[in-house]
Amino acid sequence: MNKRDELKAMLSAVDELVAKMKKKLCDKARDGYSGGLDDSNRDVVAKKLMEHAERLTGYCLHCKTMDGEHYHEEEARQAIDVANFAMMLWFIEGKP
Repeated sequence: MNKRDELKAMLSAVDELVAKMKKKLCDKARDGYSGGLDDSNRDVVAKKLMEHAERLTGYCLHCKTMDGEHYHEEEARQAIDVANFAMMLWFIEGKP
């Protein structure tokens, strides 16, 4: 893939990811979740980011093994959670 096509594909992927991130945030808000942008929740958000990143990689920090039980669909959901928690930290830290 040439650089121009690759950039176009990446920008399209970002648009798709953002749409999925927004849907997940709306779903969680309907479930009663809130406070992700509150400075006092920074440590909780950071911990959740790491927990979801751990699930995304399939490596269990607790067991110190690859569990091999992750499927692409589940990993895609974890990636959306990681992106949302990263956005929350980005916001809390002052959007550099």
